[in-house]
Amino acid sequence: MSTSHELERIEPDRITYDSVKPVAHAEPGQFVSDLTRAVAPFVGIGRKLEVLGDQRALVLDATSKFLIRDRSGNPESVVICSSSHSSEMVARGVQRAREIADALGHELGRAVLLPVAQGRVDERSFAVFRYCAPLLGSGRWWLLPRMTVRPRLVRWLLESTRRTAVAVADDQLESRVFQPLEEMQADRGHCLELRVLADEALRAARSGRWQ
Repeated sequence: MSTSHELERIEPDRITYDSVKPVAHAEPGQFVSDLTRAVAPFVGIGRKLEVLGDQRALVLDATSKFLIRDRSGNPESVVICSSSHSSEMVARGVQRAREIADALGHELGRAVLLPVAQGRVDERSFAVFRYCAPLLGSGRWWLLPRMTVRPRLVRWLLESTRRTAVAVADDQLESRVFQPLEEMQADRGHCLELRVLADEALRAARSGRWQ
């Protein structure tokens, strides 16, 4: 593909967020009001939605994320809403998460974060999740939670992989691996960083280095 030659000249380690042109992604006030009313039965009436993260999006189908606090001001819930460019993205993600949890079984599946509610606003799917507190700390104070969580996470990943891994037949590599990566690599609607990563993954997959 002609785009592959162009991408081979890119130096990934020099790409920064500011080197790409993000898409303006601020939600209109009316939509936020509609979403607030839609989630009220699940989180309580009168709760406000606080925007989470940068409103600039690297891709058109990026989701919007909002934080909801309890009446004491503590983080309580997170709302994730699909963009108008891919209105079913959140719904598909929730369905996939449920399928993964079922495939993993009760013990492993408990780690899969599922929503407490989901619905649609202006034909855009959304889901409400319980707020999960991040691991805090810096410097040496970060070592304790890291030492505690990392072994458990690695064990979970290994066991989950053993439980769910499925080999891709040789005659399906083109349609299930190579073609999606080629499309991602060539799509100028994606940010440059994502296209470079797709190009690297494609070359690694074709050469057999990535399996």
